[in-house]
Amino acid sequence: MASKSSLQATLLALALLLAGCLHDSPTKEAFWGVELSGEVATDFTLVDQHGNNFSLNDTAGKVVVMTFVYTHCPDVCPAITYQLTKLQEALGNDYGEKVVILSITVDPERDTVTHLADWSAARNASWPHLTSGTEIPEAAMNASVWGPYGIYVEKVGVEEHDHDENSDNKTGDNQDNETGDNRSNETNDEEHADYGVNHSTILYIIDKQGSLRVAWPGLHWTYRDIHHDVVLLLD
Repeated sequence: MASKSSLQATLLALALLLAGCLHDSPTKEAFWGVELSGEVATDFTLVDQHGNNFSLNDTAGKVVVMTFVYTHCPDVCPAITYQLTKLQEALGNDYGEKVVILSITVDPERDTVTHLADWSAARNASWPHLTSGTEIPEAAMNASVWGPYGIYVEKVGVEEHDHDENSDNKTGDNQDNETGDNRSNETNDEEHADYGVNHSTILYIIDKQGSLRVAWPGLHWTYRDIHHDVVLLLD
């Protein structure tokens, strides 16, 4: 009987130990991107592809995925846009209700409202594509958006526009791009070959409280990486 009592006591102690383990808080999962300090994201007001004013403060209470592109580059920006369409699909009902995607141009002179409307529709990229509605677009954008978010933008002539023809960056609309650098150097098509734009390539994720939480410099990511970090902020 003593032996049976001892066994019962051991089983009871083990059950209590396991119960305690089950009630412990799990270790918080880390972001896959670069975790930021949580600085409040700078507000701005731009114009979307439908001609409507759009402020970052309009997204209050939602997670924001924000990147910087321009439409006349043949490789990096289309690859980013493709990944964001996949992210939008992966989010399902969370997109719009809980998550917003923003694409901000670094070439407002050519990325007009009309052009952005045609370009985004052709790529099934229905989220806001934002440009400047001011008479001095580059100055306004640099002061209110590019500068505060650390985005370097430089116009260069075609002969100065450094494009690596040997880059292994995938650019097709059916590719999952995971390569790149932290500065994109793209050339323009023949119709718009008067200048190019060198710019930083950074994707930011802003939490529901409007704080910068995650950065993805360069192009070493796919929509799955961004989705992982967004889901952590939705929990």
